[in-house]
Amino acid sequence: MNQVILLKDRLKRKKLLRLLLLWLLPAVTLLASASTEKIASGTASLAPGDPHPRILVGNQSGSDFMKSLEHVEWKRQLVAAKLEQLERYMDLTQQDPEWMLSRLQMNWKTRHSEVYLVGGKFSHADGTAPVPTVRYSGSRDWATDYQTPELEEIQPYLDDKRGLYLQRKDNDEWEWVEPPKTGHIIENINEDVMQLVADAAFFYWLTGDEHYAEFAAPVFFQYMEGMHYRNP
Repeated sequence: MNQVILLKDRLKRKKLLRLLLLWLLPAVTLLASASTEKIASGTASLAPGDPHPRILVGNQSGSDFMKSLEHVEWKRQLVAAKLEQLERYMDLTQQDPEWMLSRLQMNWKTRHSEVYLVGGKFSHADGTAPVPTVRYSGSRDWATDYQTPELEEIQPYLDDKRGLYLQRKDNDEWEWVEPPKTGHIIENINEDVMQLVADAAFFYWLTGDEHYAEFAAPVFFQYMEGMHYRNP
């Protein structure tokens, strides 16, 4: 029994690490262009005593990254677009601290811990976790007759036995839809939310402004804790 528990814990840790790497990749890709010359010249240090973060860049690279925006048009446009989008949602969250958190697709009420599939599609879930768990995608197949809603269109803390409330692609009408018919919409919504969290973490690293950290941290920990208690 102890070996089974240990194995489950290891699998959960691996799952968390994979998720962290997926969310770090966009920021790493963005920051890599600012540190390429340092790495190539051997001036980028990764010694044990260096401050975090240490993925391609260090805290000392922030000013260099800011300077690079003056000379690299695509990078300046990308950062500006990310900041404009992020600040829109930060304003909403400032008015309602739970605004972004509540748009996560979670088992808010049921807290199901076990997920069951039939033919690659979501069948049902059961079990009870100590915290809300992340909802499983409706299907392994992306095809669906429904549109992924904008975050503003999502009902907060949605956990309804009827499924998801979505807009059809063919006539734009809204209706309740069973999860197996929704393709990847559940995970698409969560990816949209967590991308904003990753962007906020990036701007916190870049500017040191704690408003970005305060926006990102509650959503990040809610999602990661919910993923930890869900199998698979």
